Amino acid sequence: MKLIRPSAHALLILSAVCTPLLAEEEEDSPTRIVVTLDADELRAAAEQGDPVSQYNLAVCYAMGQGGVEASLEEAAQWLRRAAEQGQRMAQYNLGALYAEGSGGLPQSDEEAARWYRLAAEQNVVEAQYNMGVCCEAGRGVPASPEEAAKWFARAAAQGDAQSRFSLARCYAEGRGVPASPEKAAELYRLAAEQNLAEAQCALGDCYAAGLGVETSLDQALLWYRKAADQGNPVAQCVIGSYYLAGEGQPASPQQAVAWYRKAADQNFAAAQVLMGDCYIQGLGVEASAEQAVLWYRKAAEQGDPVAQYNLGVCTETGRGLPASQQEAVAWYRKAADQGFADAQHALAACYLEGRGVPASPEEGVRLLRAAAEQGYAESQYILSLCYLEGRGLKASPKEAADWMLKAAEQNHPGAQFTLAILYARGEGVPQSESRCLLWLRRAAANGSDDARALLRRHGISTD
Repeated sequence: MKLIRPSAHALLILSAVCTPLLAEEEEDSPTRIVVTLDADELRAAAEQGDPVSQYNLAVCYAMGQGGVEASLEEAAQWLRRAAEQGQRMAQYNLGALYAEGSGGLPQSDEEAARWYRLAAEQNVVEAQYNMGVCCEAGRGVPASPEEAAKWFARAAAQGDAQSRFSLARCYAEGRGVPASPEKAAELYRLAAEQNLAEAQCALGDCYAAGLGVETSLDQALLWYRKAADQGNPVAQCVIGSYYLAGEGQPASPQQAVAWYRKAADQNFAAAQVLMGDCYIQGLGVEASAEQAVLWYRKAAEQGDPVAQYNLGVCTETGRGLPASQQEAVAWYRKAADQGFADAQHALAACYLEGRGVPASPEEGVRLLRAAAEQGYAESQYILSLCYLEGRGLKASPKEAADWMLKAAEQNHPGAQFTLAILYARGEGVPQSESRCLLWLRRAAANGSDDARALLRRHGISTD
C-alpha cells in the first residue's frame, strides 16, 4: 500500500491556489484569510513570522505563481517555518515532502510520520489517513493495527472515502478492531457511494459472497460494473469472468475477452494471464499460441508467477515459440522462487530427470517437498515414491505412507492405488486387507485402471 495518495493529493498546496487558504477553518473564523498570489506581499508578513503567510508563500513557490519561479526547495523552507508554528496544512505537506524525499529534504519515514501526526491531531483528514497507513505498515512508527484503525476511523468520521475503505478492510479482516462483516459492508457502501472504485469492487465482493449483506448476484454485478466503468482492472476481470461463466447474464466469451482486454491494456498482470488463457483455449478469440505467449510474457515480466509458469510450459513444449528446455527451466525457477507450487513441481521434474539442468535428485526432492507442503497432490505422490525408492533422500516407508495418504485424501488415483498396495504389504502402515480394499475401490472409482484390474483379478466388482 502506498504511504501517500496519488501525487495530486500528496501536496495539498498544489491544489490550494484559487480557493480560500484556510478552508479548514470555521467559516466564521476571524482569522480566515483569502489567498493572495502576490509573493512580495506575502513575504513581508512571512518574514515577520506570520504562519499563514508563510504557508501561502510556500504555495506560491510550489506552484511557481505569485511572481516567483517554482521551487520545492523554497517551498519546503517556508513550510517548515509555518509548520513549526503549528500551521496544520504546512505540517501535513512537510510530512509529504519527507515521505517522498522532495524539496531538498532527505527521505525519512520517521520525519514524515512525526509531521503527519501533528497535522492529524489538528484534524487534517489527509494526515489522519496517512497516519493510518504509517501505523498499518510500520513506516516511521511501530506497526500497530489498533493505531491504524484509530486513525482511519477519525478520517472516516470526516467523510474521507479512502479512509472509509481502509477501515472497512480492518473490519473485514479483524485487524485492529473486532472482525465485523456487517460494519465492513456498511463502510464499503459509504465509500462506494462516494464513487471510490476500490470500494465499489469490494462491495461487489460482499454481495457475491454474502459477507455482511444478503447474497445478491444482481447487486454484486451492479457494483462491479460501477467500478469497472471507472477503469478498475480487478472489477473488469470479475465482469469478464461472469460473462465467461454465464452467471448473472448470458454467457459471452467475446464480452469476457473485451473486459479482460480493458484490464490487460492497463498492464494488470492477472488480466494479461487471462488474455493468454483465452488465446490458448480459443475462448472469445481465434486460438493463437503466439498471442497467448505474448500476453503471458507481458505478465511474466511483471513478476506474475502464474504467467511465468505458463510461459515455462509453452517454452518447454514449443507452443507459440521455439522450444527451449533451458528457457523453460528459467521461467519455472522464477515462479518457483515465489512459492508457486505448480512451478516448484515442474522444476522438480526437470531436476529429477535432468531436463534443462544437470540431474539432481536432492534438488528435485527439495522442490517436491516445497510444493507438497502447500498441498500439491502430485508432488505429494512423487515425494512419496522418492521415499519408497530412496531417491534423493534416505528411504523411509513410514514417510512414504504419510505423504501417500495426503495425496490419496485429495483423490489422487495413483496415490490411492499405491496406498492400497502399502496396506496389502504392511509397508509403512499396519497390514490391513480392509484398508487395502477401501483404497482400491476409491482408486478404481477415480479412474485407476490398475486398481480396476486388480479388483477384477480377485473377483471383486468395480461398480
